[in-house]
Amino acid sequence: MSTSAINTNENGQDPEVAGDDHNNMYCDQKAHSHGWENTLWRAIVAVGLLVASYLIGRPSQLSLELDYVSGGEVVSAVLAFVAALVAGIPLFRRGLKGLFFKYGGGATDQLASLAVLAAIVQGEFTVAVSVALALDLGHLAEERGIHHAGAAIENLIKLSARTAHKLVDGVKTDLPSDELQPKDRVVIFPGEVVPADGVVVSGHSAIDPAHMTGEIIPIDAGPGEKIYHGMINLTGRIEMDVEAVRSDTSLGQVIKALREAEAARPPIVRLLEQYTSVLLPIAILVAAATFVLTRETSRAIAVLVIACPCALILSSPAVMIPALAVAVKKGILVKSGAFLERASRIRTLILDKTGTITLGEPEVGKFVPVEGTSVDDLKKAAVIAASGSNHPIARAIAKAGGKSEHVESTELTGRGIKVELNGREYRLGRLDWVVDSDVSHGAIKGKAESHPGPSSFVSIDGRLTGVVLLSDQLRPEVRETLTTMRKLGAERLVLLTGDRAEVANEIATGFDFDRIEAGSLPEGKAEIVDEEMRMVERDYGKSEDGLGVIYVGDGVNDALALSKSDVGVAMGAMGSEVALKSADIALMTNDLMLLPFLIRLSREVRRIIRMNVYMSVGFAGVLLVLAITGYISPILAAVLHPGAALLVIGNSLRVLGIGE
Repeated sequence: MSTSAINTNENGQDPEVAGDDHNNMYCDQKAHSHGWENTLWRAIVAVGLLVASYLIGRPSQLSLELDYVSGGEVVSAVLAFVAALVAGIPLFRRGLKGLFFKYGGGATDQLASLAVLAAIVQGEFTVAVSVALALDLGHLAEERGIHHAGAAIENLIKLSARTAHKLVDGVKTDLPSDELQPKDRVVIFPGEVVPADGVVVSGHSAIDPAHMTGEIIPIDAGPGEKIYHGMINLTGRIEMDVEAVRSDTSLGQVIKALREAEAARPPIVRLLEQYTSVLLPIAILVAAATFVLTRETSRAIAVLVIACPCALILSSPAVMIPALAVAVKKGILVKSGAFLERASRIRTLILDKTGTITLGEPEVGKFVPVEGTSVDDLKKAAVIAASGSNHPIARAIAKAGGKSEHVESTELTGRGIKVELNGREYRLGRLDWVVDSDVSHGAIKGKAESHPGPSSFVSIDGRLTGVVLLSDQLRPEVRETLTTMRKLGAERLVLLTGDRAEVANEIATGFDFDRIEAGSLPEGKAEIVDEEMRMVERDYGKSEDGLGVIYVGDGVNDALALSKSDVGVAMGAMGSEVALKSADIALMTNDLMLLPFLIRLSREVRRIIRMNVYMSVGFAGVLLVLAITGYISPILAAVLHPGAALLVIGNSLRVLGIGE
């Protein structure tokens, strides 16, 4: 196996993302295991044939350049030749494939093939076998390091429930979770993994979301609570109606996105691949020059072995894959290493207001009754009108006003809620709808208009009772996040909202925003992103890898702006298909402090990649000089060659400690 296996399958194509069948999820582990088994058997056969050749002929006469060749020596040479072919066949196959398919390890496999072929042509069969097996084992060791570094996907796959308990007319039937369908009802017992996305319909339990969102505090799940595939039921028996199954679940989408991220090639990888394509002819010329000057085939073969750029090709993937694992552990889903690279160059941070810097959940600030009505009467009427609705404002009023009996309500879009109870009609909504008279309510209307937030009027039988003033609450971590982002290089902070200017200014009070835009529609948000990107381009110049404008939104009405920015970050993406598809990076929870962590992770990744490039080039340069001067043989070169790659992998694994 070679480093090409990191980004391509055996046919030179991108690996398939996770499918519906759980067995497909484990094919990578099986293929990796079979790679070790095949290499072991190939090594046993090749070494066995080589030993047999020594027993039949004299080791000193394994070269074909003999004045007299006896029958035993011919058999010995043939066995050694076959041993070299057995050991070198995988290299030859990949080398030929590199002529027709472009992939990251093409130059490596071609140079290794040339080195083994040169040894065979010269009759150095022992060298050919040793070099081929050493390179093959070295590549497998590299892939093993990458495989363990990319344990994020494997850990998520292990979270997939294998069995579900389906309820049909109250009777429990066990079946593979892959066979569940939307609208099925399942029962989940303590200690079991939630087998699909769905809504709890009965029972109460503590649900552990840590592996899915990074949150360590269990969720108190009861009827109406949405839970997701991969979460763990801790305490009680619950029943759930299935909404999404298999790859349509949030877990399935995360696994798919992670597989695509591992297969994607960030800009630095493409740059390294361009370099390695130029390396092949240069390495051949250096090997040829070495042979011409020294007349020693062994030196030329050693040069070809050392010139294989395995470590250089691994410089970026060896860091990116564990970095993705670290991000997932923290609750950050990165779609591609390219976006992780871009995040390190932040210049402008654009934040949507609702659901990003605010909780996105209105909270009652004050009940303001009209003259002649008490606060308690207003509160009681408002709660009655709100108790039958799931509208966010209605839920906030019901929560603030205390308990009330549940009543049937009628909701009119754009107007409000109407409830009839005990012969009376209660209304909650717009002023021109809740009252049916021309009586002036200028004083209370003015209070609502001057309030920097949403408001809702209340009436009983068409008579105005008062107004409820609400506001959206800032996230507690906003100030620390913005301060930290400034220190990390965000020179401009921009706040966007679809609310009125008064609301935007009230929210922004005490924060050092460079620009505040209110009343922004989705198209307007995208235009502002374009304006900010042009400003960064004017100040810092254009870059193909991104200009450093990061947009953070909820992933729904911000979809266009997310796609326009250099890096689009969706907040609270768990369970939101739109967020996972429209954003480049998704924060699986609503913790804004994940943004500074993302920037630090991105910069550490770039720093380690640079170190890897320097180490791989330096290590190869030293060995190349030793090979040209004859201080190391081809066999020793093959043994030492994987050392650079293993050094790169070891250095890359340091990224796993970030955030611990």
